[in-house]
Amino acid sequence: MSVGAGSIGGVTNEIRAVEEALERLISGLGTLNHLAEQLSTLRSGELHAGVQISRLERVLDFERVAAHVRGAVARAELVDQPIPHLLASTLLPPDVFAVVVDAIPSRVFFEGRAVEGQELRVPPRLAPTHAIVTWMFLNDIVLRTLSNIVLARFAEPLAAYTRERFPELPPFGDWNVEITLSQARIVRRAAGSAGRKSTERPWDFLNGIVSLARDRESEEYGGTLHGMACPLRANTALIYLGPVEAYTCASIPSDAPAKVEQYTYEFGIGPAAAARHRLTGLMGSVGRRG
Repeated sequence: MSVGAGSIGGVTNEIRAVEEALERLISGLGTLNHLAEQLSTLRSGELHAGVQISRLERVLDFERVAAHVRGAVARAELVDQPIPHLLASTLLPPDVFAVVVDAIPSRVFFEGRAVEGQELRVPPRLAPTHAIVTWMFLNDIVLRTLSNIVLARFAEPLAAYTRERFPELPPFGDWNVEITLSQARIVRRAAGSAGRKSTERPWDFLNGIVSLARDRESEEYGGTLHGMACPLRANTALIYLGPVEAYTCASIPSDAPAKVEQYTYEFGIGPAAAARHRLTGLMGSVGRRG
């Protein structure tokens, strides 16, 4: 009895289809297990939600925190080399910083592989209530207070930067566009995490990294800014002008203690989506006229 090539091909296709279905099933089970772990963590995190929210109501005073942030950025020295940047120490009042660090969600809520650095969008969509409230507050502080004073501090280098990068556009001061917060996220790095550069975001002219170090051991692994060593101290913000990839995280050795974890709050500052679209169209029209 002979078996035709067509029959063999059909069986092979069926086997491949079964394998693909099994892969999807296994992947789906992994997703369900991960979701179950998140929900279990979320449930336990809500046990003391009332007490935690009461604490936040006492500590998260917008005007007090905004005034402190303005002072921290105003006192920071603006350095030109290797690229314009500043380091604002004690960015947040100590009691607020303690609340923010306490509101870092469990690692089960982070996405990505540990070796590359895991990320959690801010404010998180799924996290304990006190964490969502805290990170919404911090995002609001950065958007309404930090971004404004940073734009003022970087006015001259920002004007020169945009003039060189976008020669088709009018001076930056004449753009009259909405400036917003972009890609706000918490980044988690641990033993074995490789050094990495962030994904290019050409419209984020200013970028910020706030160290959320819990202890001195977490401060050991900083990074480089355009080749210059740039250690990050707890409650310190690095704000720099230029592409986000100008900052590179240092790698954390795989033999580092398992308890070593580095958390940072990272964000970009640049034109809002509608403004980017309008500016892109303006550059296109200038090019067509030329």
